[in-house]
Amino acid sequence: MQGWKARAGDLPALAGLASQSALRCLALRGPAGDPTEALARRLGAAGFALAHTGSARALLFAPGTIPPQAGKDLQAAGFSGITRYSLAGT
Repeated sequence: MQGWKARAGDLPALAGLASQSALRCLALRGPAGDPTEALARRLGAAGFALAHTGSARALLFAPGTIPPQAGKDLQAAGFSGITRYSLAGT
């Protein structure tokens, strides 16, 4: 991915930017060994994101592609307060 530009609605590009930003945040602030990127990859997410404070994580999926075991996998990795919502109106 080149630069920090993406067209509205381009899920792969936008998810890639979010992931790149999250990786930079993790590199600067930690925690070391954060499981979010590996979970996103294993679950087939388009990307992942972190809150600026680092206290919240998001896996970014195309509509209809969240695997049924995603919630259990997140809990097994130590995540809590798991919420699912859509930004695409689906």
